[in-house]
Amino acid sequence: MVLRNGVVEEGCSRGAIMRPDGLHDLRVFAPVELPADLD
Repeated sequence: MVLRNGVVEEGCSRGAIMRPDGLHDLRVFAPVELPADLD
């Protein structure tokens, strides 16, 4: 999982929405709402 600053928001964000993967969606929103401590 590439959870860097901005990478997931712009890269994975769009891919997660297009993919029917619920897990991917959570991974994209988790880092965005929670602090970067979960890196």
